[in-house]
Amino acid sequence: MGCRRIVVLAAVAVVGWWSRAAPAQNADARVEWLKANAVPVRTIDPKDDDFEDLAPLIASIGNARIVMLGEQTHGDGACFLAKSRLIKFLHQKMGFDVLAFESGMFDLRWCEEAMRTGEPVEELHRRGLFGIWALSAQCRVLLEYVKGSRATARPLELAGFDSQFSSGHARDKFVPDLIRFCDRADPNLLPQESRIALGELAAWLQERESGAGKGGAPKALGVAGTVVETMERDAATLERAHAPRDVVFMRRSAANMLAFVRQTAAQGEKDFEAGGRIRDTAMGENLAWLADDYYAGRKVIVWAASMHTMRNAPQAALVDSPISYKNTVTMGHVAWEKLKGGKEGAIYSIMFTAFKGKAGMPWNNPWAVPAAPKGSIDELMHRTGLPFAFLDMKNPGPGGEWLRERLVARPLGYAPCEAVWPDQFDAVFHTDEMVPSMRQ
Repeated sequence: MGCRRIVVLAAVAVVGWWSRAAPAQNADARVEWLKANAVPVRTIDPKDDDFEDLAPLIASIGNARIVMLGEQTHGDGACFLAKSRLIKFLHQKMGFDVLAFESGMFDLRWCEEAMRTGEPVEELHRRGLFGIWALSAQCRVLLEYVKGSRATARPLELAGFDSQFSSGHARDKFVPDLIRFCDRADPNLLPQESRIALGELAAWLQERESGAGKGGAPKALGVAGTVVETMERDAATLERAHAPRDVVFMRRSAANMLAFVRQTAAQGEKDFEAGGRIRDTAMGENLAWLADDYYAGRKVIVWAASMHTMRNAPQAALVDSPISYKNTVTMGHVAWEKLKGGKEGAIYSIMFTAFKGKAGMPWNNPWAVPAAPKGSIDELMHRTGLPFAFLDMKNPGPGGEWLRERLVARPLGYAPCEAVWPDQFDAVFHTDEMVPSMRQ
């Protein structure tokens, strides 16, 4: 769903929520509780390295090996600044050293190579970091920090978990790279028909991206699918020429390409829900594999939309909207189940909210974010008077039982949404005034 449409729905839904807001006395008591229990955050300036205000987050996050940082619309400049400072804190104070973006898995490994070899940060967009972040002025300090960390003893490594290609350059690079990868082990490993099929899939994706392609999934999809089977069956052959982790990475990248084709075909048939399930399932499986295998023993920060990082999506309901999440599968839920995120505390997921302001992507005009509805978490946080605040919903402490009620909040495109939010996310980071993401 487009960001503008979500914000319009949010503005309409506010009217319907007024009559269901919490009684004034309850709301006042909740505001007082928030004043006493929310963590005041001094600044969201990512250049500020005095992290004393964020120190309470250490106890909240605990031993989690994945911290998920959501965002409302991909056009939330203040959120990007807050996340950038949080990432520096997690890297410097809590030992997190992998930053995984909602961008192509193959693409971001290519981006990581650019950082290791000293390429300018502008190269990240060409190689596959989505422009919503690569072109954002509010992300620039973070990206320069990632590059600068290469000169330290513990660099912050870039990764991607998306099954999509997030760059046309990476899409065009992948098939030749995959063929060379297999040929280095055994030139006869991939039959000619598989090589042709892979090329046809890449061409089909390019046509779809340009708007010229039509119809369902290409016939080459079935033949190309045998490549993944071949790489799994002949893993020992490939491991004579490559490190085992590289063999699995390339095999997963090939599987991602197939998933991306299926997703694109479904969306081309206007089955966006099915396309979303294909993508989020693949992303969740990719993230779990990255955490358990590729980056085993390391701690991972996830940067993605809150719509992907949330769990238990069917339990959330948009207010006065025909849109339903009853069949929604999210990346965050898939990873949560695979990594036993709740039982073992592997994942700590933070949603972001704002009271009002503007949002916008680097290449379009900003749009208004209407004031949050009365009685919502966003509005209650606003009434604390704190410009920035963090609230641990997983362990809120005495008096925080009201957070287990079905409440309205707006982490998903600023559309008022009702849920038992600790079942969706573990914490909320509130920025009172949203500003748009601007071009560098």
